Amino acid sequence: MKDQFKQVQSITGTRYFLATGEEMEERFELSWKGRMIYDLLKEQQPERFTEMQRDKTLLPFLQKITHQWFLNIKEHAQNQVARDVAEELEWQNLVEAAGLLA
Repeated sequence: MKDQFKQVQSITGTRYFLATGEEMEERFELSWKGRMIYDLLKEQQPERFTEMQRDKTLLPFLQKITHQWFLNIKEHAQNQVARDVAEELEWQNLVEAAGLLA
């Protein structure tokens, strides 16, 4: 995939180059955990990644499993579990839900 960039200007006048393209648009639709799983899936299972992209099932799948991850983190917080501990406990569940290796 060819990288595409467009120049943008901030409200302070600073100019930046912004990466654009289909992959960036997909990643924009995901939470930060979704982006992590997106990258892992692309790296570990490129055929599955491409097939899911083609079938338009990739984003809904990632959104579904990361939503459950956030619900689990919220439940841990309600049970007075520290965020970093909760994230460590739930990471393996998220990776398994995605069908990946940790």
